Amino acid sequence: MNKTIALVVVGLPLDKHFDYAVPATMQAQVEIGSRVRIVFARRKTVGYVIGFQSKSSFSKISSILEVIDDKPVLDDNDLALARQLRDYYGCSLGEAIEAGLSPHLKRGRKGLIYTRDKVSTKKPKHALIYGLNDSDKKWKSFNDVLTKKIKAGQSVLILLPEKFLIEQTVGRIDADLTQFIVSMDRKLKSAELDAYAERLSGKKPIILIGMRSCVFSRINNLGLIVVLDEASSSYKEEQSPHYHAREVVFMRSEQESIDTLWISLLPSVELWYWAQERDWKITHIDDGVLGQVKVIDMMNYNPEKRLSLSAPVQNDIKKTLETNGQIAIIVNQRDFVPFKESEEVPAKRSKVERLTYLVECMNEGVKVSYFGPGQRCSKKAHVIIATPTVLKEKWFSPDLIVIANFDTMVSPFDFRASHKAFQFVTQLKLLNVKVVVQTFMADHFIVKALRAKFYQNYYQEELKHRFELGYPPFNHIITYSSRANDEEKLNGYMSDVYAALYRQKANDLEMIEPFADHSARLKEDFRYTIMLKSKEVRPTVDFLKKEIKQVKKPARFKATIDVDPY
Repeated sequence: MNKTIALVVVGLPLDKHFDYAVPATMQAQVEIGSRVRIVFARRKTVGYVIGFQSKSSFSKISSILEVIDDKPVLDDNDLALARQLRDYYGCSLGEAIEAGLSPHLKRGRKGLIYTRDKVSTKKPKHALIYGLNDSDKKWKSFNDVLTKKIKAGQSVLILLPEKFLIEQTVGRIDADLTQFIVSMDRKLKSAELDAYAERLSGKKPIILIGMRSCVFSRINNLGLIVVLDEASSSYKEEQSPHYHAREVVFMRSEQESIDTLWISLLPSVELWYWAQERDWKITHIDDGVLGQVKVIDMMNYNPEKRLSLSAPVQNDIKKTLETNGQIAIIVNQRDFVPFKESEEVPAKRSKVERLTYLVECMNEGVKVSYFGPGQRCSKKAHVIIATPTVLKEKWFSPDLIVIANFDTMVSPFDFRASHKAFQFVTQLKLLNVKVVVQTFMADHFIVKALRAKFYQNYYQEELKHRFELGYPPFNHIITYSSRANDEEKLNGYMSDVYAALYRQKANDLEMIEPFADHSARLKEDFRYTIMLKSKEVRPTVDFLKKEIKQVKKPARFKATIDVDPY
């Protein structure tokens, strides 16, 4: 192979490679997949070699400064996965590569680089275990699968949505398997990184437990990926590339013939649909004791007050306080924000402040505390007014939970909002306490489903709703978002992009004109988005990338593509 010119990519939103001369002294060392140190845009940075050629079309090119590692940091499977990520999520190849690397490798530090055995070519198997409980049966099934894989000499990767679940999951694994556990529950120091990499590369099987980014971990003889609570939004990356760990699991499963196991309280609608359509092995375990859900139809009270407490709820609060019980009132994060002040009208109190006043008037001497944006909560308060994130706190164990306005959770601007709201109430039921839901849409199928054993009915209705509106899993939503501090220029640029797309779009491609994002201004930048809807992701992303190149983007404007955003 002629190694005169190396084709190098960098971890920036530049979807092309760059030519660099390979000094004769480095040609024996540099390989496809090597990390190299280069000068790019007048700064030293890390690049990744993706190929070679004998000559360049440029008369003058820079040379590689250093080959960082003795062995390539990327093997064929790593590069193939990065290319899939690029094609699906519309990022650059360099960004896709760096999505799968640890921070110290991206910064150019040296680490233990290892090769893995050739992957299997068998057809992967997929299974789903779901149920409305946290019972021993579910975790016995989980441990049986782990034991089988370890005995076969295969490693297992367990993905979790939140860091606080790692310790809890380790505690559920059988004692005779603990010797195989490698836990990514903290940032490793430089001295620990080699020991960590050595265990992943060894011939002995391991059970690696970690969060979203661990989906890229290069593990020798990986035979199974387990995904817990797949419906959590934490599996979606907020920075480019905006990958979802679920999609990367499927990519790796097909590419490396890895079995998958999904364990979920309430699977996402997409996963449920795929499991049914693709004939997965599905196990339903549902023998837990659940708390009751009481639905209050607010249309019977005062429909003008959107954050109030009905008479039945006020009675429930009084009874709970009389027995020294604790009450949690769940509100939306926006309810903590005071109404905007204008020149004519002074700032009004926030909805939470008005709610607090109502509770204190109702019950003399009651202590109210808050768990919300910038709020410190007193765990011993009689009444806690909190956002749904309070459910992640270990100390959260009230005697009565009131969802003050369930309707705000079912946002019309987020097609997944109904599932998130449904999942949240389901998790509250697991606490085995009384849950009261106040709503103005008591006839909605979600509210009806909360009262019963609702799996089948809920998914049937939700899928019917999504089919009618053309939402995932029947179509995909692809967005092109740009941000800048000059709103007028940004609006003009996005309008030009939309016009270019509209002229060339296929008949079956739906588009929505540029609109201000739901959080339209962030860190002094305005944000505008163009939304496309299509059955196929890759052709639409290719079309989008091709057409946006036809419109000159101002240098300081930042733009990203996202697929099925949360």
